[in-house]
Amino acid sequence: VVEGVGQHGCEYMTGGVVIILGPAGINLGSGMTGGLAYVQRDSLSDEGYHREFVRPAAITEHEEEWLRLILRKHFRLTGSPRAARLLTAMAPLPLLRVEPLHLPCPIPQTWAATQERLEKREVVSLGPPDKLRAEGFLVRGEAAGG
Repeated sequence: VVEGVGQHGCEYMTGGVVIILGPAGINLGSGMTGGLAYVQRDSLSDEGYHREFVRPAAITEHEEEWLRLILRKHFRLTGSPRAARLLTAMAPLPLLRVEPLHLPCPIPQTWAATQERLEKREVVSLGPPDKLRAEGFLVRGEAAGG
């Protein structure tokens, strides 16, 4: 989760997921061949993304649930006012999925790896390890239950 990006955000991205809560800059997704980006509708103009590589799409209900979970954790760890505004609005999240046009692997495979990590409650890095452990996450390199 990032609060915004400048020019060429997600350039040459090959996997993973990024959630952009603020400005998305211009030329988003140039060279993107994998992964997913979630951006606010109003921050993605027609000229703001690289049409040869990516396309915006509406998010599904499943994605909205997942995004809300991540945004709640982001807010707890950072106190982000942007995350707070999105979570307290009584409306669907104003986010779009930005996905590559030319995928070396299908989106369900990209999601599968992310979902597996979430089910294990494992993260690579969202903050100090002590704070993550207090939230019930596994910190990379640690065994479950220990």
